[in-house]
Amino acid sequence: MLSPASTRRLLSNAIGQTLVAARGPGWKFGLGPMILTDSSAAGQRQGAGSWSWCGLYGNHYWVDPVSAISLVAMTNTATTGAWGEFAESMVDAIYIRSGRTACGNCSG
Repeated sequence: MLSPASTRRLLSNAIGQTLVAARGPGWKFGLGPMILTDSSAAGQRQGAGSWSWCGLYGNHYWVDPVSAISLVAMTNTATTGAWGEFAESMVDAIYIRSGRTACGNCSG
């Protein structure tokens, strides 16, 4: 088990102002997963402080601790399941169903 201090460090921005080119603005790397630092800049429904990771063959997970919502998807669809339209449609469906319909640059 990790201590609360270790968990906070693991889930905190570890790269400063460095841009994560693969995801664009609003995303940073922690010592483990990617960290969403600015929902609006990233055009994401998840709240700032959410963390995620995806694998090349479509495995994807994210946790939004503020909204108490998380997702694990095992699609075996290469990059399609990890990011892009398919992955974003899963996020949209979950948040719209839960009543969180607004976000920075999202449609819908």
